[in-house]
Amino acid sequence: MTTFRIAASSHYLLGVADGDVLPSLEARLAAVSRERYRRIDRFIALAIVGAGECVARAKPAADCGLYLASGVGPVGSNTQVQEQLCRDKLTPKPFNFVNTLGSAAGHYVAKNVGLGGQNLFISSRGNAFQTALQVAAADLRLGIVSQALVGAVEECVLPLDVHRRRQGLAPDAAMAEGSHWMLLESSNPGPKPGGPSLELERLTETSAAAARLRELSLSRIPWALAHDTDPSREGSLRSALPPATRHAPALPFHDSRDAALLAGWLAGSPPPGQSFALLGPLGRSGVLRIALTS
Repeated sequence: MTTFRIAASSHYLLGVADGDVLPSLEARLAAVSRERYRRIDRFIALAIVGAGECVARAKPAADCGLYLASGVGPVGSNTQVQEQLCRDKLTPKPFNFVNTLGSAAGHYVAKNVGLGGQNLFISSRGNAFQTALQVAAADLRLGIVSQALVGAVEECVLPLDVHRRRQGLAPDAAMAEGSHWMLLESSNPGPKPGGPSLELERLTETSAAAARLRELSLSRIPWALAHDTDPSREGSLRSALPPATRHAPALPFHDSRDAALLAGWLAGSPPPGQSFALLGPLGRSGVLRIALTS
């Protein structure tokens, strides 16, 4: 288990219903941007807004690493390029093409925040944010970076019926876009007074995982599954998961539900000493726990 201090966090989650028009991000973008951006897509704008609002609460170190995660990445620009190529038989517009790369968002975020260190884009359906946390944790432990800015960005592309089909969802699934960020640093020699900490633990053996979950006393703290739409994901660990304290808000879907749960919990300003456990699929992401220290 590795513990890190959360120096700052930010949380943006917007539910989108059929017939809705996505709101402009211009005001939030202007509030956190060093310059005016003209040729960015919504995915990049979401990344800049989320990261900018996070570091506005704490200046990142010079060697801070950037770890941007997304389950589905910049869907809007990829869709535009495919339509230009396949439907319209046209050469893609240069900036549409460049923006198909998730790493483009990392470039803009680093430039806007003033980072010059490690800059990674990590994509994994349903598990991107926890994977990014694990990579950031390894770099912090090895001393490659002294801080890690970790975020998850998920774009919602209209029309929703096509967006749902693209992701293999039910025709009536509630949808959302989001940008969720945390600025992490080593907790050694210990968490700073009043600051929350993130405990990251990975367990790969079922028996060990079940025993560890019982040690965490989940019957006394709120907890949630990172992706609980399918109860079978709990598998053989179900007996170790007490239902009484389960914290399962009805969030609209985007692929980084785990990031939305963690950042949303922090945004709710829980009192010092309160904890929240987020459990990921066994063997993929293990156990994540947020503990707010006094």
